[in-house]
Amino acid sequence: MVKILVLNLGSTSFKIKLYEYEIELNEICSGEINNIASDHSQMSIVVNKQLIINKSVVCKKHFRAFTMFINSLKKIDMIESLEDVRAICYKAVHGGTTTGTQVVDDELINTMKKFIPLAPKHNPVYIQLISKIKEVYPDMMQLVHFETSFHQTIPIYRAVYGIPYSCYQKDGVRRY
Repeated sequence: MVKILVLNLGSTSFKIKLYEYEIELNEICSGEINNIASDHSQMSIVVNKQLIINKSVVCKKHFRAFTMFINSLKKIDMIESLEDVRAICYKAVHGGTTTGTQVVDDELINTMKKFIPLAPKHNPVYIQLISKIKEVYPDMMQLVHFETSFHQTIPIYRAVYGIPYSCYQKDGVRRY
């Protein structure tokens, strides 16, 4: 049975969903940590619509949240180790005109860096976590699907704001 971990990061939040895939995709677990970077973070994990873990934690960084979840998933027997997870997938905020699901590589990370000015609270935390996981778990497949993928078919005359056209050409400022 294939397991896939999906992460959704905010500037101070970390949400996970763990899926199993055999014939169809089934969510088997979800969780979140809120108030990352404060002394009063809250962690919860839900399995089969039952709240299994709900506790106060100290979590200053997103990678710490990641390791806390992996350790918790082991304790509640959702995984034996991170090797049980085939891929880590991200619902990331801004990748410009990059569409579809993309395998993480240096080029993709550079694309995300380019759009930090348009997603300053989100892209940096994704870049940091993706890079750290790439460093610590180099064989882990990481995939990204950008929110900006959903409206790439908007005609250009509707996608460009009423600002100088050069903002679109130079910086990618447009409706996504």
